[in-house]
Amino acid sequence: MIHFHPFLTRATAVLMVLLITAAVAFAEDSITILGATIGMQNVAETDWAISTAGKGNSFNSNFQKCTRHSQRGCGLATNDNSWNLMAYRLDTLLSLKLSNAQANALGFDSVEAFVHGRFWSDLAPYVDGALPAINAEGFRQRYAGNGWAAQVAEHEYELDAAEAYIDLQRGPLWIRLGKQQIVYGEELGIQTLDQVDSLDFRRHSLSNYSALEFSDARIAEWTLHATYDASNLLAPLYQDNAQFSTWISPDFQPDIFLPGGSPYSTSPAYSIIENQNGISRARHKLVYGAVLEGTMFDVDWSMNFYSTPEHIGWFKYVGQPLIGGAPNPAVFPLDNFRGAQLFGPAGGYRDALITREMPRINIYGGMLSYTIEPYKFPGAEILDGAQVRASGTYTPDMQFTGPNTLNPASPNVNRPTTVGELNLALDLERDVRWTEHAPSAYVFLEYNYRSRSDLFDDYLAQPAYGNHHDFNLAVIGITQPLASNRWQLVWVQEVEGNAGGSVFEQPAVVYKPRLGQEYRVFWNFATGTNHSFLGPSRYMDEIVFAALYRF
Repeated sequence: MIHFHPFLTRATAVLMVLLITAAVAFAEDSITILGATIGMQNVAETDWAISTAGKGNSFNSNFQKCTRHSQRGCGLATNDNSWNLMAYRLDTLLSLKLSNAQANALGFDSVEAFVHGRFWSDLAPYVDGALPAINAEGFRQRYAGNGWAAQVAEHEYELDAAEAYIDLQRGPLWIRLGKQQIVYGEELGIQTLDQVDSLDFRRHSLSNYSALEFSDARIAEWTLHATYDASNLLAPLYQDNAQFSTWISPDFQPDIFLPGGSPYSTSPAYSIIENQNGISRARHKLVYGAVLEGTMFDVDWSMNFYSTPEHIGWFKYVGQPLIGGAPNPAVFPLDNFRGAQLFGPAGGYRDALITREMPRINIYGGMLSYTIEPYKFPGAEILDGAQVRASGTYTPDMQFTGPNTLNPASPNVNRPTTVGELNLALDLERDVRWTEHAPSAYVFLEYNYRSRSDLFDDYLAQPAYGNHHDFNLAVIGITQPLASNRWQLVWVQEVEGNAGGSVFEQPAVVYKPRLGQEYRVFWNFATGTNHSFLGPSRYMDEIVFAALYRF
């Protein structure tokens, strides 16, 4: 049963009116003042996700059968939710470009600046009869640096400067200074080389449209990023388009998880992540790295090095879990609202307070990419024009939450498992013309192998999902424009081959009636065993309606 508060109903109506009227574009999106060009674009978007799972998120109800919030240990239950998401957002993109004369007067060939302001809000907890405090926890992760992160986040909203930087160029040297994403690697559904920035999952889960990739999930950091065009220097070595890039940031940001009580949360409600010293210490560490890349004999290549605190880290209790064999109340406080019977019925309903340690890791990697030229043999047309790319990283001394790290009775409690991590990806992309009556379809195939962790979470891979390693994931995606080019049919499938296997499907229909408008309808469907990666995510099944307006 969906309950709408009158004020929120009116607020939703007003927001819808704003989104509809946003389709009216301004006559000009840029102006010239004193020789400098100033541009502005606004993007308004709404995403509504309706649950089709037929059940609530088991993590919120602590694996018990909860029929109402008043039951003990069921305070965050989402058994009756109809809406997984009712999100609204507004992005404002501001750009400034000095004229050549103005840039030359400052000693540069070009000077440009860019600011990306972002507002995001989710009203689903209010309109669906859930308690407003459910999702608020995800935006109250307070630790040193939130102000430096240029972000304000309370309850169900977030307001931040997603990016804010200035670009300077002189000859072969290009410098970007400010809050920015550092992106290397071109993996399409996974992260192999793309491991510089952490991810913010509060706006993102399986409800995210796959075609968007990680561009809106990466946490931009205040960074000095420089690139030098080394083509002339390396020309004697048969190198084309060679360049050397390096960056340094004093602004490490850890991964930010989905809020407790969210329809998408992947941690039991009783597990409360406290922002203790581990996160604060990591926040004051540097992130730095370098990439050398180029083209040799038509093969694109890169050599990558990153040094950063672990984005996720490993989990531990905030203190000694047991005292004299009894649960430490400072680590396992009584909580009849969201707690669980961790120590049996006699122990009452308790929370488990955990935190994260984020030691520094060094990541070594590289990439090779080649576009296949036409060949003259039967069946060659299948590969003609395909881009084949292999990439990989190795992280020595990676620290994981081990099998006994969170076992209160284990002598190894609060001790990580240290082991090297190998992350490999093989991609194939190409355009395929199925028929002369329709435009070419874009097809990509991808395979990812990880020697220890799963797709995102180092903790869940072991031991919660069968204590397995050697994670294998295959991704296939097809985007088929129709004859009018206003419609697109999209299909994405992820197949994970561990512990019985699991599958994630996302068929979508995209409609672009005119420039600046886009509508998407897609279905997220996950299935698999309880010990596989995506199997426990079956409660996320949903239909998503999204509308986007640029003005």
